[in-house]
Amino acid sequence: MNIKKLLLIILIIGVVIGVGYVILQNVSEVTDIKNLDFEYIDSLGNNHKHYKIECNKKCVATIKTDKIKDELSHEIDKKTINKLVEICNRYYVRLWNGFNESRSNTNVGSFSFKMTIQDNKEIEAKGYMKYPLYFTKAIQAMDKVFEEEFKEDIKTD
Repeated sequence: MNIKKLLLIILIIGVVIGVGYVILQNVSEVTDIKNLDFEYIDSLGNNHKHYKIECNKKCVATIKTDKIKDELSHEIDKKTINKLVEICNRYYVRLWNGFNESRSNTNVGSFSFKMTIQDNKEIEAKGYMKYPLYFTKAIQAMDKVFEEEFKEDIKTD
């Protein structure tokens, strides 16, 4: 390969990385969560989780997993909402809006995500064996928040 082709390839890669960086920097942030409905099943079908948050005058969180026989709900504070807001911003969840991709016609390895944020804007995404940018990191962080929030309820169940 001659030097001109190599330089052209490096230039193209640099432009692609630069454009991606600019797009990520210009994504407006989530500042509040009004409602959340997030359900996923891992790719092996072993882990089914469903999280909900509904905020009116108070915010109520609900969790249902394979490890809990009944759905659990209780009021959550602004601190918990702020943790989830920070996760959404760290992992660019706003970019998920409109994601709708699948690799197969199976519910194993599937997810659905719907969140209402400030100004009643909605973020909706779903997929089967295909996931949006930073999906795994975002759900791992959300899992920790919900598990921490419900740890006392889960112990007594």
